[in-house]
Amino acid sequence: MKRVTVRYMVFPDIEGGVSGFYEYDDDSRCVEASIFYKSGRCHTVGDGLDELALKVGFRTRKVFAEELGKKSWENEYGKALSLAVGRKLERDGILMVIDGDEVLFQCLEGEFVSWPRQKER
Repeated sequence: MKRVTVRYMVFPDIEGGVSGFYEYDDDSRCVEASIFYKSGRCHTVGDGLDELALKVGFRTRKVFAEELGKKSWENEYGKALSLAVGRKLERDGILMVIDGDEVLFQCLEGEFVSWPRQKER
């Protein structure tokens, strides 16, 4: 099993289920192993984001949107899911299968940067 350190995640298309893990919050591309999607490389597409949410004890996009009851829910979902993912990465790691290979994504305690990162002024 491959082990990969990540400290940040991005959500290029929450409705489309696209998310990616980065080693550092200012990196320009996601960590390997990754999968292809229409605009590059990432770690979840479609229902994969819901599967990730359930792995970390969070809600699917549909349930979250229904509970929130707002037309625009994506940013709030990304913020909340990012916090849940960060806790899981720091505690146990997240095991995913990428192109048939098991990959354990992990983060050292206190190093995960939640999404969206705050830009320095």
